[in-house]
Parts: sequence; C-alpha cells; structure tokens
Amino acid sequence: MKKHVGLGAKSATLGVAALLALTAAPAYATEGAFVNGIGARNKAMAGAGVADQNDASAIAVNPAGLVNSGTQLNVSASFFVPKPGFTNAPFDTNGDKIPDASFSDRSDANFFLMPHIFYNKRLDANTAAAFGVYPLFGMGTDYDIPQDFGIELSTGVISAALAKRIGNVSIGFAPGIAVTVFKAKGQLLPPPAPAYTDEVDVALGFGVRGGITWDVTQGFRVAVAGSSPYFMDNLGKYRALLGGNGNLRIPATLQAGVSFDLFQGFTVSADYKLIANKTSATISGDPTTGQGFGWENQDVFKIGIEWDVNPTLTLRAGYATNTDAIPTQNVQYNVLAPATSNQHFTAGAKMQVSQNIDLEIAGMYSPNNAISGPNGLGGTGSLDMDQYEVTVGIIWRRDEPEPYK
Repeated sequence: MKKHVGLGAKSATLGVAALLALTAAPAYATEGAFVNGIGARNKAMAGAGVADQNDASAIAVNPAGLVNSGTQLNVSASFFVPKPGFTNAPFDTNGDKIPDASFSDRSDANFFLMPHIFYNKRLDANTAAAFGVYPLFGMGTDYDIPQDFGIELSTGVISAALAKRIGNVSIGFAPGIAVTVFKAKGQLLPPPAPAYTDEVDVALGFGVRGGITWDVTQGFRVAVAGSSPYFMDNLGKYRALLGGNGNLRIPATLQAGVSFDLFQGFTVSADYKLIANKTSATISGDPTTGQGFGWENQDVFKIGIEWDVNPTLTLRAGYATNTDAIPTQNVQYNVLAPATSNQHFTAGAKMQVSQNIDLEIAGMYSPNNAISGPNGLGGTGSLDMDQYEVTVGIIWRRDEPEPYK
C-alpha cells in the first residue's frame, strides 16, 4: 500500500513553508481531498458562486471577481471536524465471517484549524490586485487498530493576482506557490522496511488559477474559472511509500457557473466543478502496483443563495453533491485516505457592525457516507466519514465608492 507526498525543506523557503503549512489542515476537505469552499462567504454557499465573486477571497475561486471588490482585508478561520473510519470483515474459506479477525476503527485526527488571509487593492474602477494565503488540499488519519498508524497531508497556497474589467467582461490571473507538508507513522510497508515515525517532509510547487466572468445583463452573469495542476517537488523521505519518486502533483480543477438576481438583493448561483484527479499520477495511479490511490475524476454540482435582508445583514445557504473519488475495487488501498464525503449542506451570514467592518460566519455539515469493496483478505471492507465545520471571519473595508455590480 503506497501513499503520499514529500520533499526536504530548503532553508530559503522555511518561512513560506511555515506560513502555508499553518493554512492547510490535514483533512479530507470534503470534495475528494479539496476544500469545498474558500473563505466564509464561499463556504456558506457550499463553494457555489464562481460567477458572483465580490470580495477578496475571489483570488482563490475566480480571480476575475476581484474587480467587484473594494479595497479590503478579509481574514477567516475554519474549525474543521472530520470523522473518518474503516471496517474490516475477513472471511474464512467457506465464506463465513471470522469474528476475531473483524475490526474497525475511527481516526483520532478529527480537529483542524484552517486560516484564510486575503487582501484586495482596488487600483481603479476596472482594475484590482490581490494577495492571498489559503488551504487547498489535504487528508489525514490517526488509527490505533490494528496498530498505531496514519498520515497527515496538507497543502496551502500563497498567491498574487491581477484582475481587469473590459466592458462587461472581467478576467483574472493568479499564479501561486503551493507548499505540501506530509508525515506518516506506523508499519505502512511490509518488513523489512522500517516503520515510519512522523518525520515531516515538505514539497514546494507552482500552479496558476484564472477566470473570466461575463455580465450578460444587469442581473445575470456567467463565469468559468480553473486551476492548472500544481507541479510539486518530490517528497524524498517518503519515496518508497508514495511511489512516483515521492511526487504528489495537486490535481487540476475547472468550475463553471451562472448567477442571477431573482430580485434586488437576492442572488442564486449554480455551478459545476470538475476535479481532474487523473492529472495527478499519485492520486489516480494504480494502487495494486504501489503507485497511487486509484482515484477517479469527480463531478461536483453546487447551488448557493445570498439574500441581503437589509443594509447590514446578509444570509447565505448552499448545497453541493459530488461523485465518489474512490472506486469500490480500491477501498482496501484508501484506509489512510478515506475521502468518502459526497454531500455538503451549508449556511451562513454577514453582518455589518460598523462603516468599515463586517463579521461573517458559515457552517457546514456533511452526512456520513460509506464506500464498500474487497478488502484483500477474502472479505469486505468499508470506508466512511461525516464532517462538521464552522468558519468565522472579519472584513475590514476601506472608504471608497461602491464597486461595480
């Protein structure tokens, strides 16, 4: 069984690595290994709204939306509680369960803090520049049965962006540096390979996010945004565990959507997102040869609403559903990474507390979903997980004319 990531940190990058590692919790961030939303507003709408980005967190979703934001600092923190587990039920040669050989466990790694930091500068009525640091991708487990074993994988991004509006079309471009932090423990490879001891390895990489938004009419917008794969260094300390010389490329994504104003102050957004897991050899590689997890591409469908109840209060809600990343035949190879969540219910609010300060909150619930398949012992194994998350944030806005809507 081979799994994830690594590369020794270079002294010149330790500061950046530490900052990015802080933002990326090692948890299955709900859609495969990706977060299902970034920033309090986007999370409250289940990650929907690629065509309706209007604050500094747009740098991480659709950078074209930065032209709709005034100058602001946007800071939030997500408290993420995943509850992954597995069940193993081996059988004897007669097809009967062997009770003493059956076991299950739930991961002890079930609380993570994920900060988001965004700054947008409105250069003129049609141009904006931004900076952001945010979590993107991760997974983590800590089991006690049948031994003490697990992994932690976390990837954060530091990005700069430029956005420009030309007529009723906006475009944005956001290159970014990714830092992946990985560690593992336990006897994850057959003896005589040594057990892993939670030694940390770090890999740096580079990718690009971009987007375009078209304001079709006053109350109707369409957009497409996406990210290239993040091309990462090798995680040399875990070369044998991960396969592919320890290289973990972060998969590409593509998101398209529409947003329309049903009436003044009430917006509905509907999105489709492709998570192209097959653009990463480690994520999608053949686990039977020790070269990956065997994940499939994922289709994600999202809907979100935002209602400006009055000038100081905005309410938000969303729902997202996605196809499974793990095919049933690869269940046994994903005990360390049981990314099974396939539904997400979200809600949130924003309140203006002063002329220049807004407070935000968002909540997410992902009900338990199990994937079952052969366990390699003549029986059946299953992976399952449910998730909970609360995000709180604050926005400091600079006095200036309202941005274009």
